[in-house]
Amino acid sequence: MTGMGIVIFDVRALGQSSRMRSASVMMRWIQGLHHRIWHPSSSSLIRLFHSYCAKIEHLFGGNLRPLRYRHFPDAFQVVSILVAAHATSEVPGRKRSIVKEALGDNKDMVTDQEDSWLLHQHHYLEDLERLLRKCTADENFSMGRYLHSLMLANNIEISGSLGSLLIQLFASHGALLEANLVFSQVSAACVAVWEAIIEAHCLLSQTDILISLYFKMKEEDLLPSKRIVLCTLQACTRDHKLVYGRIIDDQAIRTGRNSDVAVGSCLINMYAKCGSIAEAQKVFDILPFRNVVIWNVLLASYARADDSVTVLSLFDKMERGNISPGKITFLCVLKAFNGMKLLGSFNLVYNNILKFGFDVDSVISNSLIDLYAKCGHLQEAYKVFESLKCQDVVSWNALISGHIKAGQNAIALQLLSRMQKEGFNPDAYSFSCAFQACGSIAAEEEGNILHNNLVLCGVDIDVHVASTLLCMYGKCGKLVDACHVFESFPHPNHVMWGIMIAGYTQKGCYICGLELFERMQEKLIEPDVDTFPYILNSCANLGIFIQGMVVHNQLSIRHLEANVSVCNALIDMYSKCGCLGEAQHVFAHMSVRDVVSWNSLIAGCTLHGDHISALSIFVRMMEENINADDITSLAAVKSCTGLGAILQGMELHHSIFVHGLEAKVALGSNLVDMYVKLQCIEEAAAVFWRLPFADVVSCSAMLSGYVQDDSWSQCADIYDLMVQKNIQPDSISFSCLLKAASQSGNASDCRILHDEIIKTDLHTDVMLANTLINVYAKCSSMHEAHYVFNVLPERSLSTWNTIMTGYAENDNGFQVLKLFDLMHREGLNANKVSYLSTLKACCSLGSVDHVFYIHDQVIRNLLESDSVVGNMMVDTYARCGHLDEAHRIFDRLLCKDVVSWSALIAGYAQHKGAQLARQYLFEMQQKGIKPVGKTFTSILGAYSNAGCVEEGNDFFKLMRQEFHIIPSIEHYNCMIDSFCRAGLLDEAKKFLYSMPILPNVTTWMSLLTSSRTFGDIEFGRFCFNQATELYPYNSSAYMIMSKLYADANMWTEVHKLEGERKRIFAWKKPGKACVEVDGQVHEFTAGETASQYSSNTLRLWIRILKNRGYVPDSNSVLDTEVEV
Repeated sequence: MTGMGIVIFDVRALGQSSRMRSASVMMRWIQGLHHRIWHPSSSSLIRLFHSYCAKIEHLFGGNLRPLRYRHFPDAFQVVSILVAAHATSEVPGRKRSIVKEALGDNKDMVTDQEDSWLLHQHHYLEDLERLLRKCTADENFSMGRYLHSLMLANNIEISGSLGSLLIQLFASHGALLEANLVFSQVSAACVAVWEAIIEAHCLLSQTDILISLYFKMKEEDLLPSKRIVLCTLQACTRDHKLVYGRIIDDQAIRTGRNSDVAVGSCLINMYAKCGSIAEAQKVFDILPFRNVVIWNVLLASYARADDSVTVLSLFDKMERGNISPGKITFLCVLKAFNGMKLLGSFNLVYNNILKFGFDVDSVISNSLIDLYAKCGHLQEAYKVFESLKCQDVVSWNALISGHIKAGQNAIALQLLSRMQKEGFNPDAYSFSCAFQACGSIAAEEEGNILHNNLVLCGVDIDVHVASTLLCMYGKCGKLVDACHVFESFPHPNHVMWGIMIAGYTQKGCYICGLELFERMQEKLIEPDVDTFPYILNSCANLGIFIQGMVVHNQLSIRHLEANVSVCNALIDMYSKCGCLGEAQHVFAHMSVRDVVSWNSLIAGCTLHGDHISALSIFVRMMEENINADDITSLAAVKSCTGLGAILQGMELHHSIFVHGLEAKVALGSNLVDMYVKLQCIEEAAAVFWRLPFADVVSCSAMLSGYVQDDSWSQCADIYDLMVQKNIQPDSISFSCLLKAASQSGNASDCRILHDEIIKTDLHTDVMLANTLINVYAKCSSMHEAHYVFNVLPERSLSTWNTIMTGYAENDNGFQVLKLFDLMHREGLNANKVSYLSTLKACCSLGSVDHVFYIHDQVIRNLLESDSVVGNMMVDTYARCGHLDEAHRIFDRLLCKDVVSWSALIAGYAQHKGAQLARQYLFEMQQKGIKPVGKTFTSILGAYSNAGCVEEGNDFFKLMRQEFHIIPSIEHYNCMIDSFCRAGLLDEAKKFLYSMPILPNVTTWMSLLTSSRTFGDIEFGRFCFNQATELYPYNSSAYMIMSKLYADANMWTEVHKLEGERKRIFAWKKPGKACVEVDGQVHEFTAGETASQYSSNTLRLWIRILKNRGYVPDSNSVLDTEVEV
C-alpha cells in the first residue's frame, strides 16, 4: 500500500433488486473501508470505481456524507471518478448528494501515470462542467463553493463555461462577492460570462455596477447579447436611470435589436416608468410586430400615468387591429375607468370581457365589482357579484368599500355581517373598511364589537388597520380607547402618531396633542406634512406663540413652508396669537395661495379688531379674481359691522346675494346681526325672513334688533317662529324676550318665560339671571327678583348691582342699603355701579350718614374724580341739602359736564331759591356748557317739590325762549305736578289742554291725585280711565280712585273698583316709611308686626307728631278686605 486513509460513506436505503446485485461486491469493499478492515491503494480504488461507473447510480441513490481523505495522494482523481460516474448516471432527474468537504491540496502527491490516465480517460473538466450544471439545477450552493475551492486548490484554469456556471450559482444565493471573484478569475471572459455577471448584478439590484460592467464590456468590443440588453434595461427601469436607458436604446437601434419584441417591450416599460410616455409611444410605433404583450406593456404604462383617455383609445385600436386582449389588457382598461363615470363605454368593455370568457376570472370580476362600486353603480356591482361562481373575500371587500365611498356606511356594515354569516372570514382590509364606516357614522358600539372580532379572528393588526381603528375611535370621541390601541401597538409609524395628534386637536385636547408631539420628537419620528397643521392649530388655540415659532422653524429646516396647508395653519396660528405682522409675512411669501389663505388672514385681522386691514385684504382678494366663499364673506361682514360701514356692508350683501351665499345659515345670521347693529331693522328683517333655515343665532340677532327698535310685537312673532321650528332659545334669546315682555309692565309674561328658562336649565346662567332680576324689577315684582337672586348658586358683582338697582328704581332704599352691607360682608368690592345705586337709595331715604360712609369708600377706591360717580355725589348731597359738600365735590371734579351743573343747579333751586339757580345756570353757559333738557328737568322737579309755581313757570319759559329747548313730557309733567301741589287744579287742566304732546301715565297720576285732593270725581274718573288704559296694572290708580269714591261715600263704586283691581291682579304695594336714628335706617311697613325696637321707635315718633299737632285722617280708610 502506498498510503493509509479512511473513506466514510453513508449509503441508506440500498435496494435488494436484482439489477443492484452487481454492485454488492463493491459495497462490501466500501464497508470494509468504513470499518478499516482493509486499506487499498488509491489506484486500486480508482480502478474499482471505474469498473462500476455504469452502475454507480445505486451508490448515489443514498445520502453521501462528507469524505475525509488523509493519505490518498491521488484524492482528486478519486473525486473525478465519482464526478464522472455521477454525471453519466442513467437515472436522469434524480437528486444525489455530492461530496461536501474540500479534499485539500494533494495534487503534488498524484503520480504522473495515474494523473495522465485520469485526465485522458475521464476528461475531468467536462465532468466538472456537468457537475456544476447539476449543482445549479439542484440549487446546491455548498457543493458549488466546494468545487470552486477545489479548482483553486489544484490550479485549474476556470474557463468561460465553468465561470458562467459558477457566477450563476453564486448569484442565485446572493453571494455577489464570490461571483465577482469568479469573474475576475476567468481566463478569457466570453459573452456568456459577461451575461452571467451582469445578470447577477441585476438580480441583486446593483444597478450602478451593472451599468459600469455593461460599458466596460462595450470597451472590450464585445457585442452585448439580448439577455444583457434586457437585464440592463430592467435595472434602468427599476432605478429610473432614464439617461442610460436612452443610450442602450440608441445602441439597440444600431444593432437592430430595437425591433425585437422582448427588447421593445422592455424599452416601452423603461420609458413609461421613467416618466417619458412619449418615448415609450415612439418605440411602440416603430416596432414591426406587435403582439398582445407589447400592447399590454403600453396600456399598463398609460394606466400607471392615469391617462385613461389614451388607454381607452389604445384598447379601441387594439380591438380594431384584431389583437385578442388578455387578462392584463382588461385589468389595464378597467384601471383606466377608475373614477370615470362613462357607463356606456364601460358596458362595451364589459361585453368584451364576456365575449373572451374572462368573466369567470376572479381577479377581473373583482376588479369589475370594485370599479362599478367606486363609480357609484352599485346595482351593476351587485349583478357581477351575484354572477360570480366563487365569491371570495376580495369580492366582498370591493362591494363593501364601494358602499363606503357612496356614503352608505350602514349598508357596508350590513354587508360585512352578511359576509361573515356566509362563512367568509374578514381580512385586514375588510376590518379597515368597517372601521372607516363606523367612524363616518360615529357607530361607537359597532366599532367596539368589530375591534373584539378583529382580535378573536387572529388577524394581524398592521399599520393600516391600526390607523383606521385610531381614526374610528377619534371620530367617535373615544380618545381613551384610541390611546390604548396606540400604546399597545409595538412600533407606531408617523401616520399613527399624526392620527392621534389630529384626534386630540379635533376634540379640543390641545395640550395632550402637543405632549404627544414632544414624545414623537423624543423617539426621533418626524411628522409628515399633514400633521403640522394640527400641531399649529393647538398652538393657536392655546395662544402659545413661542411653541408655534419653534414648529415654524422646524418647517423651515425641512423645507415644508411651500406647502399651502402648512402656510395656512401658520397664518391662522400667528393671527390668533395676535402676531398679524408675522401672519402677513407668511402670506406675502406664499408662492401659491388658495381661498383658505385669504380667509385665515382676513379672519385674523377681524378677530383682533383691525377691520380696516381686513376689508383692504378682502378688496385685494377680489381684485386678484379669487372667488370668496361664505367664510371670507363672513369675516368681511364682521369687519363692516365693527367699522359701522353700512355702505360697504350693503355692497358686500349684494355680492353675497349674487353668488347665492345668503342662504348659508352662518353668513345669513351675521348679515342680520350687521344690519341690527347698524340700526337697519327693515333690512335685517328682510334677510331674516329669506333665510331657508333660521337658527338660534339669527333669531337672537333679530330679537335684539326688535328690542332696540322698541318693536315688542315683532319679538312675539320671532318667539312663535322659534316654537314652531323647535329652535331652542339660548340665554341671549331669552334676554331679548324678557326685555320685550317687561315693556308691558306685566310680570305674567316674564313668569312664563321664566318657567321656560327653568325647563332648559338656563336659570343658573348669571347673565340671564341678571336680566330676569332686571325685568322683574321693571315690573315692580321685587319679590320674584329677589327669589331669582337667592336661588342663583354663584353671584357676580353684576348680579348684586342689578338687584340693588332694581330696589333703588322701586324706591326701596332700605333694601338697597341692606344688600350693600351684605355684599361687603361676603367679600365683594363695590364698583361705581354699586355706589350709584346706593347713593340713589340714600337720596330716597335722606340717609346722610350713609352718604358720608359711601363717600369715604368712594375716596378710598379713587373714584371721586370719576365723572359719573362724582356727578351722583353732587346730586346726592344737593338733594339732601348739603350744598356746601356738593359744591366741594363739584369743584374737585376733573371734568364738569352738563350733568354736574344740572345736579348743582337743581340743589340750589330746591334749597336756596330761584335766584341762585339762575345764577349758576348763566355761569354754566359762560363756561361753555349748554344746558340740555335734563338740566331743566332737575330744576323744574326741584321747584315742583318745593311748591314754587312761579319760579318753575319762569324757568319753563326761559328754557323755551332763551335756550330754545323743546319741552319733553318730563318738563310738562314737572309743571303739572307743580300746579297740582300748589292746589291749582284748574291751572293744571289748562296747561294739560295746551300741551302739544300726548300725556303719559305720570301726567294722569298727578292729575288723579290732585282730583282726589279737591274731590273732583268726574275729572278724577277721566284721569283714572286714561291712566289705566296706558298701564292696566297700575294699582296706585285703583287705590287713589277708590279713595276718591270713598270720600264721596260712593261705596258701591269702591267695591266694584276693588273687585276689578283684584281680578287683574293689580296688587298695591304696602305703605312703607323709613327713619334714620344714630346712623341706622329703620323701615316701617303697613300691616307688619313691629319688633320691640321698632315699636318703641314708632311710639316715640307718634308722640312727637302729636306734639306738633298731627291728627290722623280716618276718612280715607276703605271698607275693604285687608290685603296681605
